[in-house]
Amino acid sequence: MMLVVSKVRSRSHIISSSSMSSFLCMLWMILNMVMSVAAAAAVGDNTTSAVPTTVERLTNWPTTAPTASPTEESDAVEVSVGDVTIVLAFDSLFCIMLLLFHWFLAKNLRAIYCGRNNHISRNRQHPNFNRDRFLGWLSDVNQVSWHKVRELVGLDAYMFLRFIRMCGVIAGVSSFWSLLVLWPVYGTGSEDTNGWYTLSMANLANNDSRLWAGSLFMWALTGFVIWTMNNEYMHYIDLRLEFLGHAEGNMNPQCNYTLIIEQIPVDLQSDNALREYFDRLFPGKVYCASIVMNVPDLQKASSERRKILYRLEKALAYKEATGERPTHKAGSWAPSCLGIEFARFNSNERNPYLEDDFDESRIPVNGERVDSISYYRQKLVRINREVIELQQQKASLAESGNYLLSASNWISNMRGAVYSGVSTLGLTGDRNNNDELANLREYSDEFEFDDPRKDTSEEASSIGSITQYNGEEFESLGEPLVENVQPDARTYKAVDNARPGKDFEEKNFFQAFFGCLGFDFLIASCSFFSRTVETALVTGRSSTGFVTFTELGVVTSAVNSPLNHNPEILIVDVAPEPLDIVWKNVEVDLKQIEAKENSARILVAIGALFWSLPVAGIQYLANSKALDLSDFNETLGNFVNGYLPVVLLMILIMLLPIIFEWIAMAYETRKTFSGVQESVLKRYFIYLLANIYITVTSASVWDSLQDIIDNPSETTDLLGRSLPQVVGYFMSFILTKTLVGLPSTLIRWGDLSRYIFLYLSFSKDKMSQRELDIVYRKQVIKYGREYPNFLLVISICFTYACIAPVILPVAAIYFFFASYVYKTQLLHVFFPNYEGGGIMFPTACHRLLVGLICGQLTLIGYLTIKDAYSQATILFPAVLTTAYFMGYCQRTYVSTCASLTMERARLIDETLSPAVVRTFSANTYRQPVLNEIAAEPLPYRRLRGMDISEAIMTANEAI
Repeated sequence: MMLVVSKVRSRSHIISSSSMSSFLCMLWMILNMVMSVAAAAAVGDNTTSAVPTTVERLTNWPTTAPTASPTEESDAVEVSVGDVTIVLAFDSLFCIMLLLFHWFLAKNLRAIYCGRNNHISRNRQHPNFNRDRFLGWLSDVNQVSWHKVRELVGLDAYMFLRFIRMCGVIAGVSSFWSLLVLWPVYGTGSEDTNGWYTLSMANLANNDSRLWAGSLFMWALTGFVIWTMNNEYMHYIDLRLEFLGHAEGNMNPQCNYTLIIEQIPVDLQSDNALREYFDRLFPGKVYCASIVMNVPDLQKASSERRKILYRLEKALAYKEATGERPTHKAGSWAPSCLGIEFARFNSNERNPYLEDDFDESRIPVNGERVDSISYYRQKLVRINREVIELQQQKASLAESGNYLLSASNWISNMRGAVYSGVSTLGLTGDRNNNDELANLREYSDEFEFDDPRKDTSEEASSIGSITQYNGEEFESLGEPLVENVQPDARTYKAVDNARPGKDFEEKNFFQAFFGCLGFDFLIASCSFFSRTVETALVTGRSSTGFVTFTELGVVTSAVNSPLNHNPEILIVDVAPEPLDIVWKNVEVDLKQIEAKENSARILVAIGALFWSLPVAGIQYLANSKALDLSDFNETLGNFVNGYLPVVLLMILIMLLPIIFEWIAMAYETRKTFSGVQESVLKRYFIYLLANIYITVTSASVWDSLQDIIDNPSETTDLLGRSLPQVVGYFMSFILTKTLVGLPSTLIRWGDLSRYIFLYLSFSKDKMSQRELDIVYRKQVIKYGREYPNFLLVISICFTYACIAPVILPVAAIYFFFASYVYKTQLLHVFFPNYEGGGIMFPTACHRLLVGLICGQLTLIGYLTIKDAYSQATILFPAVLTTAYFMGYCQRTYVSTCASLTMERARLIDETLSPAVVRTFSANTYRQPVLNEIAAEPLPYRRLRGMDISEAIMTANEAI
């Protein structure tokens, strides 16, 4: 039994899951392994020997003898061929059971397993698969072409499926050639090994010439991966540029014509000023501009209104279901679960405050029993009034900004810099005889604005006008002669910052002396803080805005051209789709977000380095005397001590994506949902990679770092000694993901359990229409959780492709069936809230190459152990080639996909842009809370003939 416990504990180190289905999958795998070990012992199989537990490896206090491998002694986990065979048998049986269960559920719960068509327009609906036939979904998706998939599911989902296909192609082709080349070479080795080692590099003697086969195969694999990824990138570029030029599906086409502007100077922080600025840069091409407002008070009031509206609709639903008016105690707390509140109404007790014609001036005290419908209607009227007043205040604030701020302030600064540059160049002669200066003045005259503050009197002309730049006053002389231009000091510094000693000019001795002591830094810091507070609290406007143009060529030009000499202001990029924007975060300053992102990266990296600490804590808890049940029942005690750390660690790993989402959304305040998922993808993959290369292969991350510090030359040896000896575990791991994990993905245990819980806990008749919308909400796939699972499997493939190629066919089968399962889910179940244009595909490809480099380094370490120094040496260029290709993809493909090419943009402008612009609205990129109208309750039930878009338009707003 101790043997069983040891294996179970050691297996718990790399279990990774992002959903309930993976959780159950891992539990079943552990049960299978326990049963396989027991069965092996029953038939007298002695291939499985004791392995050290996690606590033993963390504390270096071994109580059992580690298994000796054919090459080096290690504490890695070994799983025999007999174990994997039994796992395959049990998993196959369980797979059939799960598929039959899914067949039954799909026939009876259409809303869960074929619910996508309920949330999408008819032109993007796909006919439901034949639910009367077993595995009817398999034949259905097999008939759908890639082109049709692209039209139906969008570019994000399409590139996700293409990534799975790419991984499958890499694993499948590698499997075929390893079968022809590596299997015969390894199988005829002279080491006389057994089990997994018969078809692995361990069967070859040290410094055997046949080790060249593995080294050359890694070169071939590297070239094939690069070639395959390059082809996928070229396909991605075509689709990405098409996406940037033409809105697809239900997307608003205005997003392709809109820029998001960050770090907008104070002088441009108004709708009119921002529009004027870009209109001068691109005359006649600006459709609208909007500055994001700081509206925390309005957002709070809007959120409170949604709660009141929700409860009013619930009270009306109670009346419709029971025929009696509900009552409740004012101010009482109502518990909720999964977005739905438990009923707290009572229709038996009566109170004078029950009439529908209520007195608005009377506010019931907390604890008083009131008529629920009248009470919430009264609160809704008041909150509607409050929201409207706040909206009017924000509109007035925006209008005051339009009056006080004009782009002429900013342009006059820039014109002063240009004239100062003219003086520096020596163009100070007679203006009538100086063509260059005349042309310059003619150009600068085009940047004239109608400033509402401008005084045309002689007195004003003689004394100039006072304007502001980032909260500081300076003098602007309106229409001066070139000789009289006195630009602002910071503007002059921008064009004359190369002159030595300039910072000390026009400073007296004390100013220069205290400046050398750092007081100028203190003053500048206080000034910066003052301007930041003034911008955020006094003006009420943020440094973020949106500008919509009438031509795509202008968007392309603006994205690829620096607008200002200061790279830290007026940062532009193509705007995301409005549904992709996290509107509560859009007002946060970009510098603040970047600072938080840097701190979060450091914390995540530290967490990955010390990932073994929570594992050690879990194991310590599991082995503490408080949980020792051996005295009561030895079998029960061993079972609890064996399974408790596994379950706790799986729960911890399940929480990782949730924690990373919270960090990206709440702490870093990222501005797009796609950006949040991309952040989860990167960080989750780091921890999965740490599970493979660190937690499983060595005592702890600290021990690995200590070994590397003590013996830097043995870094690759450390990897080489550890990983090749756990191929049996990874075989069973991928088999279980294929035969249990994929069917569990079809069943979607989390959504199923949620639906059953709501069905059993709440009465449908007493639920409002908004609550029913929550129950039948559309299911959203979170790519930040899904991509890392496939990256984990392909990284395992790269690690063992040349060391133990027997794992490649298993991985190829996994990717093959995964493509069908996720294709089914995307066609019939999942429907995204937004479309990011495949933005996470380059990130996933980059991480795939990281996994390839880890596999190359592992092979180098193993070849070094085998004394094959020449074979290991020629692999270092492969590592450098992969690293170079990573940079090449970033420069060639990722940068190219940031915006349209100019030639394609001009072609679209000549044919489609005029018709598209007529569909634009000035409120598309204005904060939704500023455009909300007075809230009214939804009817108890929608009419059958109501359009599907109207029937679901509030479902996600209520979530």
